[in-house]
Amino acid sequence: MNLSRRSPHRSLSLSAALLALAVASAGCGPMEVRVPRVAQPSTGKFQFGKFVWFDLVTSDVEAAKRFYGELFGWRFSDLAEGDVRYTVVINGSRMIAGIVTDPEASGSESLWVGSISVPDVDRAAEQTREAGGVIHGPPEELKDRGRTTFVTDPQGAGVAFLRASGGDPPDREPEPGDFGWVELWTPDLAGSLAFYASLGYTAGGLQIKGDEPYRVLKVAGEPQAGVVGLERGDAGAGWLPYVAVEDLAATLAKVDELRGQVVVDPDPEFAEGRAAVIVDPTGAALAVFVP
Repeated sequence: MNLSRRSPHRSLSLSAALLALAVASAGCGPMEVRVPRVAQPSTGKFQFGKFVWFDLVTSDVEAAKRFYGELFGWRFSDLAEGDVRYTVVINGSRMIAGIVTDPEASGSESLWVGSISVPDVDRAAEQTREAGGVIHGPPEELKDRGRTTFVTDPQGAGVAFLRASGGDPPDREPEPGDFGWVELWTPDLAGSLAFYASLGYTAGGLQIKGDEPYRVLKVAGEPQAGVVGLERGDAGAGWLPYVAVEDLAATLAKVDELRGQVVVDPDPEFAEGRAAVIVDPTGAALAVFVP
């Protein structure tokens, strides 16, 4: 299977407002939105290099809520009403993600953005700029959340850096509906590996996922993310979060019912047939997998 020809990623075309500005601006108007801490309760501990939070930046919050609520059983809490708001995603009893509106997006322009825990947000942002990436607005202190900024890395993949107030969430085995893994799909494997190595990652031994090279990014020997090498020219780079499910076939059938798309079917050469890639009705891609 050639993943590059079925990649859900596109070149980033969302406005520069995306995550950092969309969330930060919520606290700048007459209606203040409190963005929650990523660890509830606070831990006071950090796991640098770990993806500790995910936000869906979308042009249609209500459509996203209907889709994910039916698909994963997620519940939602709007922290403010009006033109700008922040919606917390709740799985079981835990907050696991957020949804923010990109007022300049249109149609199916939506994107899941992961936040990487880093010791120094400003330094990570400057390293990104020096390497040829783009900083979409300077680092901001968000009340309760911590210091953060949104960047696109030198290969064009969008990601946020975060030094969280109260520390990072503890490790736990993913339950259905939880985020359990994340991958970078990139047409420039060497360039991507070099950039994330500059942020403190090491790349695990070469593995094969179908015909594509596959690496595992680690910090202090602990796996934090995968990197899939795509063919150049077939797709833009992008981060792909994975959500755990109990029954893959039933989940994919429901995706179709809810007017989403399955863009990479289960295949023994892709995660041993235990995963698939979907696109929600607002245009955001993510993977579903059986742990």
